[in-house]
Amino acid sequence: MEVGDVVEFETGDRHLLAVLTRELGQKWIVVTEGGDEMRPAPDDVTFELGQSLDASGSQRALTHSLQKIRERIDKAAAEIDVSFLWEFVDAGEAVSAGMLAELFFESSEPIEVLAVLQKLRDDAVFFKSGHDGWEPRGPDQVEELKRQREAKEKRRRQRQAFIDGVVEVLEAESSERAEMIDQRMADPEFRSHMTTLQGYAIHGNRFGDSDDASDLLESIEESADTQIDGGSDTKAFNLMVDLGIWDTHENLWVHRYNLDGEPDKETQAEANQVAEADWEPEDWRSDMTDRLCVSIDDASTRDIDDALSCRRLPDGGWEVGIHVADPDAFVQKDSRLDRHARRRATSVYLPERTINMFPPEVSEKAASLVAGSRRPAITTLAEFDEDFEIVDWSIQPTVVDVDHRLTYEEVDALLDDEESDLDDDVGQMLRDLATIAEEHRASREEKGAVSIDLPEPKFDITWEDGEPNVELNVRRDESKANELVSEFMIMAGYLAGRLAWLKDIPILFRSQDAPEGEVRDERVEEAPDGLPTDFALLRKMKPGNMSTEPNEHFGLGLPVYTQATSPIRRYADLVCQRQIKAWLTDRPLPYDGSELVEVLGDVDSNSSEAGRAQGGSARYWTLEYLRQHKDDGPFEAEVIEHYNDDGTKAAVWVHAIASKETCRFRTAVPVGEEAKVEVNRVDPRGNQLSLKQA
Repeated sequence: MEVGDVVEFETGDRHLLAVLTRELGQKWIVVTEGGDEMRPAPDDVTFELGQSLDASGSQRALTHSLQKIRERIDKAAAEIDVSFLWEFVDAGEAVSAGMLAELFFESSEPIEVLAVLQKLRDDAVFFKSGHDGWEPRGPDQVEELKRQREAKEKRRRQRQAFIDGVVEVLEAESSERAEMIDQRMADPEFRSHMTTLQGYAIHGNRFGDSDDASDLLESIEESADTQIDGGSDTKAFNLMVDLGIWDTHENLWVHRYNLDGEPDKETQAEANQVAEADWEPEDWRSDMTDRLCVSIDDASTRDIDDALSCRRLPDGGWEVGIHVADPDAFVQKDSRLDRHARRRATSVYLPERTINMFPPEVSEKAASLVAGSRRPAITTLAEFDEDFEIVDWSIQPTVVDVDHRLTYEEVDALLDDEESDLDDDVGQMLRDLATIAEEHRASREEKGAVSIDLPEPKFDITWEDGEPNVELNVRRDESKANELVSEFMIMAGYLAGRLAWLKDIPILFRSQDAPEGEVRDERVEEAPDGLPTDFALLRKMKPGNMSTEPNEHFGLGLPVYTQATSPIRRYADLVCQRQIKAWLTDRPLPYDGSELVEVLGDVDSNSSEAGRAQGGSARYWTLEYLRQHKDDGPFEAEVIEHYNDDGTKAAVWVHAIASKETCRFRTAVPVGEEAKVEVNRVDPRGNQLSLKQA
């Protein structure tokens, strides 16, 4: 090869025409047909055209000459019918591009030969490249490759139709987009591509088809001649918003864990039958409708799964009834409703809505302990002496009738001796319950229980013209009503676990291992009282476990424990309740050991996902609250710990949102002291919050 020669060379997956302009060591400096200067090695040259150009000419002139040659090659290639060549070549006999050019054009000039090479590279159906030239494929292989090519072309057309459809929607008025998308989503192929983009928006780069989704987004931008806001997966989310499929505040956590699936028609029909049927108590239920009975929940709660009663005994002491809803009275094991609940594993409480484990017809109506209605229950009766010690207890299936539905706020007001509309009997019962609960909690703490009660945020989200107004209220620290209910639920869990332990009833137990070393080590002891101590203790605690074997629950200070007080909200509680109820009524146990292990695997995984969805959703709306109210600052905060030696980076507890956050300080504030902080930057969708000292 010499300066001025016109050649074809390979770079990546492309073949380019070029003219050699000068040598550079072992490489050539060339000007390509695209006007670029490149440096291919001699081995990269795939064809010499036998033509020369004046290499001293301008780069523009050289490029123009190469483009003219390319036009001649493309024109010749357009005439070639590869299937015609294939039919005239003997099977198994390799031929050169020159021979095929001679066969088709009756000429083997370089232009014709390069046209044949170009065509063979573009159409790999009939010939395959080998060391000795181009070998014709067998008929069966040709047919299979044709099918593959047609399928690929079909996919290309469908992909382009999707892109064109999306662009058309984007160009329409925003008020028309949702209807247009609904029409297009009837097409399975369109829906499939949209699902790919949604998967990318939901899972980000963890999504298996993220590359395909990214390519789709790029093609949509090119076709629409626009730029979608955001980067990578954020673009996919913003596109869904632009198309009217999602709104700006779409809860991706629900999509991420597939929590929003509605019951199928048969399951919903089963739930409707449950709600419409008249329930009659079985003969083996104890009638406890004569007890003064109250439920205590948030005002917004509709699935009421527990209630309390308390009466003073003639010889002193009290009888406390912990009454838990019995959905098993309506939902048979392995029914459609039961399988639906098992898949869900738990009700999911999001700031903007609730996703019930059971359909509302069961969880909020038939099985819910609605005030003024007879309901089946599993009741734990505990008898206390005047020293608040449990002297007798039992668990039994019952019929209850809740007299009053109370809220935490109402009960707190009464226990704080504020003005209350509750009658004297209810007031006295609540005061007795609070005293017993306080004594029982103190007893557990004496046995090593670690009580950490962090304030909880409660959201109130209202919508106006498609935009949310977020209000966030914090349940005040040490709510007596909350402690009262919590303590009796712990008591019921302990007694249920103890019964199962003593009688060898297989259930799902809850446990927690003791922390390494002393609980109140030097770091805990040095932390100021209050929140710094609470968080120092939290770091010491080990995670809880659920298993088929009883074990100590360190945090609760109990030798054995289970959860059986929320069977319409947690499937594991329902399983435990079913086992104990069957034992109490001398019926076969619904679950053997192997079935319990299967249930454990299902509910443990699904409950964890639901927990992450609840936490992630609460985080989003917390940041959205701060976005809406950042100008209401500065906000009061307590310094929890310092992250660096000079204390300019610290963890703070922001009281207004009941959340531990990181804050930058100009001057250090001692741990345990109050500080004022303000929002520097907040991005709810990106889960980013920057606080600074006010």
